[in-house]
Amino acid sequence: MIERNDNSQPIVGTVVGEKAAKKRMPLEQEGALQEVGRFQLRRTLGRGAMGIVHEALDQESKVLVALKTLKNLAAEEIYQFKQEFRSLQDVVHPNLCSLYELMEQDGEWFIVMELVSGVDFLTYSTLTKGRNSAPDAGLCKPSRGTLVGWGGFHEKRLRTALQGVVQGLEAIHRAGKVHRDIKPSNVIVTQPGRAVILDFGFVLEREDTPERRLEIVGTPEYMAPDLLETARIGPTADCYSLGVMLYEALTGVLPFTGTPMDILMDKQLRTPEPPRAHNPDIPSDLDALCMELLRKDPTTRPDARAILHRLQVDEPQGPGPRLSGAPFDPLTQVSCFVGREHELGELQRAFEKTLSGSGALDIFKA
Repeated sequence: MIERNDNSQPIVGTVVGEKAAKKRMPLEQEGALQEVGRFQLRRTLGRGAMGIVHEALDQESKVLVALKTLKNLAAEEIYQFKQEFRSLQDVVHPNLCSLYELMEQDGEWFIVMELVSGVDFLTYSTLTKGRNSAPDAGLCKPSRGTLVGWGGFHEKRLRTALQGVVQGLEAIHRAGKVHRDIKPSNVIVTQPGRAVILDFGFVLEREDTPERRLEIVGTPEYMAPDLLETARIGPTADCYSLGVMLYEALTGVLPFTGTPMDILMDKQLRTPEPPRAHNPDIPSDLDALCMELLRKDPTTRPDARAILHRLQVDEPQGPGPRLSGAPFDPLTQVSCFVGREHELGELQRAFEKTLSGSGALDIFKA
């Protein structure tokens, strides 16, 4: 695993739900709570600004899933999140983490989603010192770097992961959404090389309300400068973040460093030196693409479809079926009934009675 010397943390421009936070402890501190509905908690996978992610077993389907707690949601935020979850469920793509359910237990809200096994974007596409050092391994050795253990990048893996991320972004943008927190830890690459974008907690509708556009969210090192100009948030903000990831994979350093405020100000004022200034052996096409993605003006950056063309990838994949192994329940995954467990239970029982032939059919004439 490759780690950074600094501690890059997400930032959120608004603080919400402080009263709710004081009333209840995080899930792992409650001790007695080992199950959420039909899901048995196995282990904690990670923590972020939006909540804690656990590995959990669906005790009905016997499938492992990821279960994420949603921290500090006020009533109006719960309503908003339900609306967003419903729309995000419709964005199905191999390079996006599948969302299964939004559920509530004892006032705590949870997202059930696909459990993706793999490593983060940088770990997959770069090399640890002392590993894969053969001359024919398809790698580019570093000149310098600040990633702990960074030993250059593996060009074939980097291009594979990059293509997958861009295909996932194209699906998000085609659905009229912007992710706003694209960064290496939010991209997992599986052993076969499938890149999967995670964490839709910051996703914004491209035509969202002015109030939501006033929220500054993301991770400073990877945020686009236009995210500070709320009227200009668009798909190429995600492309800028992708450019930072590419720069870091190619060079082992971030294009901008310092305090969060220093980073955000620098992005407004200057353009970083090209990756090839760090290492002249970096492929010229990746160097040029990286610098185009890091342009300050969002209207001059290539969008996801243009990036795919540059990478010589076929036409973007359209929405497809949910990935195999997913715990599929038509009442929770296809319908828009989110947070209505009692009503869903009644519907399920009526559906089962109908299938068994014991149900009744009532016909009403208008």
